[in-house]
Order: sequence, then structure tokens, then C-alpha cells
Amino acid sequence: MAEFLPIIMFKQRSDDNQRVKGGGGDRIPGWYLQGDDLLLRSEELVTELLNGIAVARKNPKLPYLFEVQLDGDDTSKTKRSAVAGMLGDSTANERPSIIGMRGTDSLIVQAKDKTAVRRMVAGVKDTERNVAGISCVKKVSAFSAEVDLSESKDYKVKLVDYRNYDDNIACQRAFEESLAAEFITFFRCEYSSDLIIYDVEASPKQAQAMLDGIMGESIFSIKPMPRYEMTLDGLSLPNDIPGIKTPESEEYPALGILDSGIERIDHLTPWLIEEQWSTYPDNEQDRAHGTFVAGVALYGDEFEHEAWIDGLPAMLFDAAVFPNPKVVGGVKESEIISNIQEALEYAHDKALAWNLSISGVGPVKPNEFSDFAVALDALQDKYGILICKTAGNSRAFLRGMDKEPLAKGADSVRCLTVGSVAHETGTYDQASVGEASPFSCKGPGPEFIIKPEVSHYGGNAGINPNTGESTVSNVHSFGIDGKGAESAGTSFSTPRISALAANLDFALDDESDALLVKTLIMHSATFTDGKLIAPDDKVKELGFGVPASLPQILSDNPYEATLVMRGTLAKGEKINIMDFPMPPSLIRDGEYTGQIILTLAYNPILDASQGGEYCQSDIKVMFGSFEEKVFKDTNWPTILKEIGRTDTLNLLLDTPYSRKRLKEAEGDFALRERMLVEFAGKYAPVKKYAVDLADLKDSFKKKVGKDRLWYLQLEPLFRYNIEQMALRTGEVLEQEFCVITTIRDPRKQAPVYNEVRQLLNYHNFEHNPIKLRNQVRARIGG
Repeated sequence: MAEFLPIIMFKQRSDDNQRVKGGGGDRIPGWYLQGDDLLLRSEELVTELLNGIAVARKNPKLPYLFEVQLDGDDTSKTKRSAVAGMLGDSTANERPSIIGMRGTDSLIVQAKDKTAVRRMVAGVKDTERNVAGISCVKKVSAFSAEVDLSESKDYKVKLVDYRNYDDNIACQRAFEESLAAEFITFFRCEYSSDLIIYDVEASPKQAQAMLDGIMGESIFSIKPMPRYEMTLDGLSLPNDIPGIKTPESEEYPALGILDSGIERIDHLTPWLIEEQWSTYPDNEQDRAHGTFVAGVALYGDEFEHEAWIDGLPAMLFDAAVFPNPKVVGGVKESEIISNIQEALEYAHDKALAWNLSISGVGPVKPNEFSDFAVALDALQDKYGILICKTAGNSRAFLRGMDKEPLAKGADSVRCLTVGSVAHETGTYDQASVGEASPFSCKGPGPEFIIKPEVSHYGGNAGINPNTGESTVSNVHSFGIDGKGAESAGTSFSTPRISALAANLDFALDDESDALLVKTLIMHSATFTDGKLIAPDDKVKELGFGVPASLPQILSDNPYEATLVMRGTLAKGEKINIMDFPMPPSLIRDGEYTGQIILTLAYNPILDASQGGEYCQSDIKVMFGSFEEKVFKDTNWPTILKEIGRTDTLNLLLDTPYSRKRLKEAEGDFALRERMLVEFAGKYAPVKKYAVDLADLKDSFKKKVGKDRLWYLQLEPLFRYNIEQMALRTGEVLEQEFCVITTIRDPRKQAPVYNEVRQLLNYHNFEHNPIKLRNQVRARIGG
């Protein structure tokens, strides 16, 4: 039996922690307006500001609100700072002038009164001092709410967040009083602390009256309240059901199921935690969907005769957050969120991993995160859990159209979003095995973040050309009658991932946390079809691919080594490891060879008021080689560390690689794992790279010569908005991260695992094989 080689946890040394300080030059940027162009823009903006206060006001007690459209989509910190300075934003001011964003190119600006507006006008007139701010702004207009008064009985009303507690409370009270005066029923929804949302029962006429009324200027948006529906198109099958599993010990993984409820059938009852949660009585529940999801989570491998997860069965907590739609009709978004919040408040300590196979109505927007996603993020932050969330299903393939974007909620930054791949191919199915299922919604998420991050097997589909009807190759589970059933959808690929997450959490025991589990899953994922498809198409549909099984994630072979580093980075700090353990056995013909897979995931600071800039922080990662360490002159203000690097090569850029070699799709790595760097955008909360040193241009081969040293560097970045907030509150900006690096010899000859451990010892890194429960180690380690 082969030796069990667990992946390795390691920490940076104290000398690897460094400080950073920004620098800058005095050259005038090329985007500055000059001469008549500058004067004309200044005059236009002054006129637009004055027009904003010339109209009659419904409520003089409310601040003036403006929408400031930036010139272009570049909202870099330097430009944002210039606009803020021109409009009077001050770190000492408890009521900042810039209070949010709409999309990625419009700032929401407030002015307490006409005097404050005139100060803004004076700033815009100062073409000598504020040339940068004037150059950045394209247009200023009075703020107006986003309005959709389609026929509805319930409206979702979002109020402006004035970024001041007292102002917000006063506004909410006045808004509620205005509704009560009109005998309008309303309910304050707790999506997250950053969102002020009401569920209002009103007719379109009453909704318009709200906009026209005394508190209309405080409304950010008013739209029909989204309603969710859940269906399961399946068949009862009496045969081919796995044998009943029964618990044999007291300890098993735990998994929460946020769904429509789980029927107490023989195959599932032994695995249901005795406690359960629901706000609905039995006669308002239809447990078909939740039962199917639970069956996949518990018996998925057995039904499909595969070892896709290859873990232990999980004890399930049943949280019925969705009622029978046939009884009560479609469910309001606010009700679903409230149910999930109450269920997790009651049972968050029952499991780290939670399955949510419910999707919001409508697609995500390209430059704005959905309120459903923001609510899910807030819950995961509050309770330290990981929600595995469906990408959503699309029926566009039936109309011969391209796949629809992700469903709302799938854009949650903290969730692990799951797409579907085909497990088999029927006569008329459109996808080959391992390709994205025709019905699986397509990414990316807002601002090009990678969503879904991973996929799993959820079925296939097509159209019978003879009848024009849809055909489906289903996956298998249980019906509420206890018999076998079959269906397809991202609802049923997701519980495979949540079962894997539950197993990882259980295996890691005290070392487990949501970010580590999430990163391990993404790091292990590969494309399983082995076909050459444009990488951007694959990532949009499948994320990073299908994860490996539990034993494969937690162990290495002698020819590879996986290093895991968890930590926290604060503003002004960076990690610069200049003795990264690159094994010398990978040197061939005087040059380093091998494959490197690096995944960085972090928990960015989130701010729902910032529109497309919801993710307020980032981590820049660099990995590669350098010539030698050098002592730097610390008298220079921008150099805060004595030791630096010369002739540095960052392998996580596309520049060093031969485009010709990258296009030559030969070998397993090129087809299944290679991840190009364009999928690692700034402020993307997950970045993954998979590179082969054999793909380097000949001109860069000398930069991986045998005498070179190796490094890994992490440096945090923070947006202007969150930096200004931190200055006001005194908060220290920091974010958790997890970076996993695998070094591999594709020839399976070099003793990579042993050499990496020897180098960690030699360079005095604190490290140890990842600690696993004895129960799991015995199962997967032999």
C-alpha cells in the first residue's frame, strides 16, 4: 500500500512580514483636461449642480442628492480621491458627501443644504486646484430612484443610506409614518446592515404616491418584490435503490439543508438530526425537492456508481425555508431571506456547510450585486459558515439561444456557487460528458468575478428533432414515497459539493474554517471533459471545473507537494517569502521544470452601498523566481525593508509564456488544469493560476535557471471608500486569506514531496502535515 502523504500547512516566518508604503511621481497625468476643455467642463458641472437645487423640494429636511457620473469606467483610488476632495468629502466629517455608488461609474453624493451645494460649486470652479476632480466627472444630475411600477401587490422599497446612523433612523421613522398615514401595510426587511429595505403592500397607484410624497426623495429604488418558485420534474422509479445506510458511530460530518423540507423515508431518517426547523405547518410543505437534494447529498455516489465525493455520509439538519408553492403560491424574496435568517440563527452551530438549492428570480446584473447575495454574505460572515449555492437553471437552450446569466443569489461573494456538468450523454443530449449541462446558467458574476467557482454532475438535456420536445438525462435520488426518483438541474449538482464541504470540515476538525474548506475545493477542481474549448468559455460555464474527491484533496503523491497558508493581512503589511521551497530535483538541463497550481481566496471587505465596488479590498499575489537578495537603502521613504530582490520574474503574468505553446493543447494538464491569468482580475475574491514551466518563452528560460531563488508575495489593496471610513472610525483594515500552492513533476520522477518538506525545515518555516481526524485518516490513508 502506498504511503499516505497529507498536504502541508505552513506559515510565513517573522522576517517574511513586511511593511509597504506607497510612492508617486510629479508628472501631470495624460487624462487631465487642459485649457478651454477644462474651463468648459467646469462651467457645465457648475450649471448642473445649481440646476439640482433650483427645483422645488418635497421635503426640505432631507439632504440634496446628486448622481455624479464619472468619465469612463476607471474609478481608481487616485481619481476617486480627487473627486471626493473637490466635492468636500472629509475624513473629519461625520456626514461624508460621497455616500455610495450606482453601478461602477456613478457616485451618489449628498449635500446637507444649499450652503453645502455652494461649497461644491466653489470646488468645481477652482480649475487650478481641482483639475483632477473636474477631469474625472462627466456629468452631474439630481438623483432619481430606480423605478418599476409593474402591476404588483407587493413592492420592494430600498431607502438611501446616508452613511450616518442618526440620519438613517430619522429617515426610516419618517418613511414609516408616511406609510402608516396612508394605511399602507409594510414590513422592515433585515437583508443586511448595509441595506435599508421594506416590503410594502401597495397598488401601483399607491407606489407612485410614495415616490411623489414627502419621503419620495429618500427612496433609492422601488420595484415589485421578487417571488420565488421551486419545482421538481421527476419520475418515481421503483428499482435500483442503494441499500440503507445506518450510523455506526457517534461522529459523522454535518450538513445543513436549506430547502423545502426532507421527508422521513427509510433511507434518510437515520441520518436526520432529530431537531429540525420550519416556519410552515405540515400542510403547507411539499418536501419533494428537499428530499431529492438530501438523497443526492447522502447517496449520490451510490446512485451513480461512482466515487465522486468518496467521503463519509453526513448527518443532515432539515431547515424547511420554502413552503409548498401549490398551497401558498410563489414566495416573496423577503420571506425566503427571513426564513433563512431565522433557521441559521437557530441552527448555525449544527454545521459549517449548508446547501441552498434555491435561486432568485431574474439574472444578476453585470455591475451590481443582488440584495439576495448581500443577505447571504452577511449571514455567512455573522455565523462563520459556508453556503453552497446553485448557479441557477436556464431554459434558453430550448429556444436555441445562449445560456442565461446566473440567477440572483448566485452572485454571493462568500457562497461557493455551483454549476452543472453532464454525467452521461443520451441520444439527443447537447453536452458531452464533462461539458457544462445545457441548462446550467452561465457566469461571470458582477464585475467579472468568477461565478460559478465550481461545478458537479447534475444531468444533461437536449431536444428531440422529431418531436421538438425536450429530453433529459437525469441524476438519481429519492421521491417522498421512498422510491427512487430522477431529475436534473443545478439544484442536484450543488449537494454533491456541499457534501464534499461537510466532509472536509469534518476531516480537518479543529483546523477547519469556511475559507479553508472553500479554497481546498476550488484548488482541486479540474475540467473533466479533456476537450480543447476556449478557456474563457469554460470558466464562464464551469468555473474552475469539477473538484477532486475527498482523499485526492487531502493527500499528495511523491511527485507533488501542496502547501496551504492561512492568515490575515492588514493595510500597510505584506508577506514576502524569499525562500520558497522549490525542489531542486525539478532542475533538468540547468533549468527548473514542473507545473505550479496556485489558488488565492480571501474574504474581501464588503460594502453594499458601493454598487459594483461591493468588494472593497483585494490581495495582489506574485510568485516566481529572482536572481539574488540585496540590501536596500532604508533612508528612502518608500523602502521599508532592508532585503529586496533583483531580476524578479512573476510567473503569474501572461508575458513570460509562449502563445504558440499555450495553443498546443497536448497533454492532460493543458486540457484539464491550465488556467490563464486573465481569470484573476483585480478585486476578484478568488484567483487561480495553473502554469507549466515548459510553456515559457525561450527568452525567459534563463530566468528559471538552476541558481535562481524562488519567492511568494501577497500584498493587500483597499478602495478609497473603505480607507476613508477607516480614517473616520479608527478601524484597522484587514482581511483573511488562504493561499494553496501545488508543485508537481508531470513526469512523476522527482521526489517533490520529500524535498519540499526538507526545504521547509532548512529555511525554518513552521509547518506540519495537515491534521486529520483518525477516523478520516484511516479511511483515506489506508
